[in-house]
Amino acid sequence: MENTQTEVKGLATWRKLAYGLGNAGNCFIWVAISSFILIYCTNIIGIGAGLVGTLLMVAKVFDGITDIFMGRIIDLTKSRLGKARFWYFVSCLPLGICMYLIFNVPGRFSSSAKYTYVFIIYLLISAVFYTMNTVAYSTLVALVTKSQKDQTTMSSASMVCGMVGSILISSITPGLVESLGGGQQGWHYVSLIYSVIGVLILLIPFFTLKELPEEEFVEQSQKSEVKLTFIQTIAELLKNKYFIIILLLYLVGYANTGLTQTIGVYYATYILGNPSLLGILGLCGMIPMLVGMPFAVKFVGKKGMRKACILGNVVSLAGCVIALLGQFAGFGVILAGLIIKGVGMLPGSATYLPFVVKADEYNYLKTGHRITGSMFSCSSVGIKIGTGLGTALCGWLLEWSRFDGTAAVQSGMANSVIIAIYLVAPIITTAITILLYYKMDVDARIEKMRTIKIAD
Repeated sequence: MENTQTEVKGLATWRKLAYGLGNAGNCFIWVAISSFILIYCTNIIGIGAGLVGTLLMVAKVFDGITDIFMGRIIDLTKSRLGKARFWYFVSCLPLGICMYLIFNVPGRFSSSAKYTYVFIIYLLISAVFYTMNTVAYSTLVALVTKSQKDQTTMSSASMVCGMVGSILISSITPGLVESLGGGQQGWHYVSLIYSVIGVLILLIPFFTLKELPEEEFVEQSQKSEVKLTFIQTIAELLKNKYFIIILLLYLVGYANTGLTQTIGVYYATYILGNPSLLGILGLCGMIPMLVGMPFAVKFVGKKGMRKACILGNVVSLAGCVIALLGQFAGFGVILAGLIIKGVGMLPGSATYLPFVVKADEYNYLKTGHRITGSMFSCSSVGIKIGTGLGTALCGWLLEWSRFDGTAAVQSGMANSVIIAIYLVAPIITTAITILLYYKMDVDARIEKMRTIKIAD
């Protein structure tokens, strides 16, 4: 085990940045799929948005189930590569292969065969390999360092790299597809390029991080403890109110992500009249992340995670309202609103994973059990079911509005639905997020439990 990971000062900076790069690699696969799979289906292979959205949502139901199992599997894993690191490595190559396959639906297939093909490949990605990858990736935060400062920085690096990767994919993909031949030919080459690059970047955290010895996470009183069964583990998770709150935070946050990522290309294409503007819209969220994340970490340290997140989301809510007003006041106002929204998202971006660590610590103090892998599965459940729900809602609403992927100009109803999804939905999800953070008093609860324990 390398010394940089066991010293009090924590992980070397370059290792924390290397962890963050894993999320950038993820963007070449998952963000590309979640952002463009619906428009690929409606505009390239000619199948309906409503049914596609339904199939993707069904896949997410299976996905949520496998997440919990994956967390349990990580908890029980013993290998020379570690618990989470082993499964992270195993998942990388299959993710790249599936990324290529889902954007290469055979043109000779009938409509029903195309639906089936998309469903099966999407199910393999989300319910098997992406589950394996993201649960393991999230769990690594708790297994490679015990420093909350390091965990916050790693979470921040992950969010920044993910944001940069997301904006890059959003910005270049439409133009890249066209430059490589357009239509199915363009998607063939783009999916191949993204698959290779994505896998290579995903492997960076595997080769740069090592898990701490398991003994460092087990106190003397816990060493003789009987291992929990799967049912007992699930019961503990469901009794942990902070697990439930974090799960809801992920569901709401990533439902919003699924909505805006999926509808973003429609908004740029049919409302703004230029699909290339998708990158500029996304850039408004990336700039605050790149400039403000170091300040966000200090802000979180000064105010505490819960208070910082509440204040941040109030700012984000104001940005959402300004962006909506920009639909009537002009494109510049929209961009200003999105930038303000991005600023408000900073504290939440820096504390997603540290909050999970806190929930696991609360569970240990309450029950004497460590179920770290299962606890971190909540992040993957929320990300994928939330994103899937957002994508499905887009499909259902586009179908309801009678969106026509073959038409250059859409109906007034379709345009109104696109605007509502992109600009109104974030107001609702941000308001819900503020209420959830208000209930997230895990730091105070842990401190109280430790005080009682010392007194006893």
